[in-house]
This record gives sequence, structure tokens and C-alpha cells, in this order.
Amino acid sequence: MRSRLLPLLIVLMAGVLLALGFPLAVSVAAAQQQKVVVDRIDDTARFASLAQFVTERPTGSRVKSGTDERRETLQKELDDYYDVYGIRAGVFYRDDGPMAHAPASWYLPPKGDVRGAFQEALRSRGSHDPEQVWPWQRGRLAVASPVIRDGDVIAVVVTDSPTGRMRSKTLHGWLLIAAGESAAMLLAVGAALRLTGWVLRPVRVLDATTHDIATGRLKSRVAAAGGPPELRRLARSFNEMADHVEDVLEQQRAFVADASHQLRNPLSALLLRIELLALELPEDNQEIGAVRTEGKRLAQVLDDLLGLALAEHAAADLSLTDIGELAAERVASWRRSPTSGAYA
Repeated sequence: MRSRLLPLLIVLMAGVLLALGFPLAVSVAAAQQQKVVVDRIDDTARFASLAQFVTERPTGSRVKSGTDERRETLQKELDDYYDVYGIRAGVFYRDDGPMAHAPASWYLPPKGDVRGAFQEALRSRGSHDPEQVWPWQRGRLAVASPVIRDGDVIAVVVTDSPTGRMRSKTLHGWLLIAAGESAAMLLAVGAALRLTGWVLRPVRVLDATTHDIATGRLKSRVAAAGGPPELRRLARSFNEMADHVEDVLEQQRAFVADASHQLRNPLSALLLRIELLALELPEDNQEIGAVRTEGKRLAQVLDDLLGLALAEHAAADLSLTDIGELAAERVASWRRSPTSGAYA
């Protein structure tokens, strides 16, 4: 029974742990990505505040010196940002023209996530949350913020972030969750072993006691000391049943012994009268011989019943007997005596 009950408990506990582990893993991945997205939003907002004062395109002599200095400051910030973090960033006008961008070879792509974030920001809204990037994927995160001046969106700050570090942290979190799940599973298996042992121990004791009673050891009883309350009640009921069965068998043995004992006296008197009657009849009378034989057979049956009752009532007393010696003794007692001519 334990081999069937234990796998069932293990499967149930594994299902519970997996049901808890999967949402937790998804939550860890989402939290890591949300942290990166919030950082990128802060970065784009900072670049947008710098780009608010760079409102003119570089068109030769018409460019103001102050505007040019602000543009150079913004470009330097973007270059440093790319050199330190490896994140591509740029500020692009509404017609996709660059105000400043880093690296120098990176421009606003015609389609993709970066383009989608740019279009969202043009509508005076921050870019929507990007799709979840899982550890086995090699995606990038695009975040955009509008550059607003006098209530109008004049440009958009866009960042295109690699996700390798974020995916590594997510995978590390998943490994911690897997380790915790494995430890919990080991504890659950240990608890299942203890639980099944506690539940099935009374069943094993009950099975052994039943076998003892079936093989003749009627004094065997179940010690109702452990296990669930239902099994303890079952053990008490089994002991009561065993007591009742033992009482019934004791009454049966007493009845057989008393009946055989009570019938011996009338049978002995009957056999004695048969012998007296035989003295009045011829020696070769067949009817008297048959009656005498049946009477002796009935006496033997009563003796056997009495012996059986006494044997079942008494405890078994086992001893070793030499069959050869016993046979030799019987043969010697049955051999005719050489002096008297009679049987010994």
C-alpha cells in the first residue's frame, strides 16, 4: 500500500510546488524587466529636459551659438551614456531627423520596436511597456519620451537597450527559485515518508495480528497506540471481535469436552450390558460381534473428541521425538511373550 500511496502524495506535492513556482518565476522576470524600463524612462526624461533647449536644426549661419553649445552638451551626454552602459540613444525630430545620437552610426530604424516607441511618444505619451523578454530570447528594450516645448512635441528621445544583463539576473532568480523548489520537494518527500509510515504502521500491525490469529495464535491483539483516530478505532474493534471469537471457540471446546465426557458413562454401561448379553448367546453370534465393534468405535470417537477439545484448549508444547525409538518400543510391546504365549 505504501508503494501506491507515496507516489500519489509526491505527485500532488510536486503539482502544488510547480503551481506556486511558475507564477513566481514569471513575477521575477517581470520585476527585472520593469526595473530596467523604469531606469530607461528616467534616462530618457533627463535627455528630454536637455533637448528642450535645442530647438533649431544646424543650418549654417542661422544657428545660434547657445543652441550649438546645448546640442554639443546633449551629444556629449549621449556619447558618455553609450560608452558606459552600451545603450544606443538618440533625440530625433518629428521628421526622423537626428538632433543628437550615439553611436554616430545609429539612426532611427524604419520599423520595429524602436519605431513603435517613437510613434507612441509623438502622440505626447510615453512608450507602452515592451513585451516580456525571457532568458532564452535575445530581444532589446525600446523606450521613448517626448520632448515638449510650448505644449508641442518637437522631438523624441529614444533608447535601445540590450537585455543580456537583465536576462542573466532573471535566470539567476529562476535558479534560486528552482533550488528552493528542490529543497521544498525534498522536505515534502521526507514528510510524505513520515506521514505514510505513521498512517500505515497500524495497518501493518493489524495485518500481522490477523495472520497470527489465522495461524492459531488466538491471544494476539493489536496495540491501538498510534496512527489516525479511525485506525485506532478499527484496532479496538478488531480486538473486541478477536475476544468474541475466542469466547465462542472456548464455549465450543467446552461443549465438545462436556458432551464427550457425559456420553462416556452411558456408553460404558451400554458396552458392559452388551458383554453380559453376549454370555447368554452363542460365541459365534454375528450380531453381538457387530454391536460390540460399533460400540468400541463410538467409544473411540468420544475419546478423540475429548482429546481434541483438550488439545485445542491447552497451549502447544512442542518437543523432539525419536520416531525410530518409539516404533521399536511399540513393536516390542506387541511381540508375543516367549514364556506365557500371550501378547505383551
